[in-house]
Amino acid sequence: MTTTPLAREANDAVKECAAAANRLKVLSEAAKACLAGKTPTGDPQADLPVPTVNWEKPGGAERLERSLAKKPRDLTLITKLAELHLKNNNPYMARLVVNKGIEVRETAPLLNLLGVATAKLGNPQEALGLFDRALKKDGAYSFARLNKASLLADYGYAKASAAEARKVRGAHDFSSGDPRLIRGAARASRGGE
Repeated sequence: MTTTPLAREANDAVKECAAAANRLKVLSEAAKACLAGKTPTGDPQADLPVPTVNWEKPGGAERLERSLAKKPRDLTLITKLAELHLKNNNPYMARLVVNKGIEVRETAPLLNLLGVATAKLGNPQEALGLFDRALKKDGAYSFARLNKASLLADYGYAKASAAEARKVRGAHDFSSGDPRLIRGAARASRGGE
């Protein structure tokens, strides 16, 4: 079976797309299709998912807010409040709280939480950048490493994902309900089981 010049050109375009996606670690459905050897279809801007949000104030938030009113620069309190909002499925409020903490001091845990909120809000590329920033602050921060591995796996970068997961040091018991992890990150800690 011979291929037409147009089919060869399409195959070459998919290969170039995959090479560029691999080099840049592009997290999009189009890049994912190219990495799988398929031609991207559809409009990448159409039907972007809108996250469902729980606008109810989580239990314990008022106590943390009162404590923060007394100690507004306390990163431990800020982190706990952000985690509480993430656990309660309100990434908007978590992002607001984390950004306040980052104004005080940029830390790996805060950058990771901002990445989790950003991923939940539907921006995996920005989330990946935040996980990378967290890892620049602390290369051993397992939560950011697993979140990065999970995003890479979700978008077709199996080898890069496995390499990230292998970098997690020590024995950990990661829970899929942990607010510091995006969906699938706990699974990445077990090698994608």
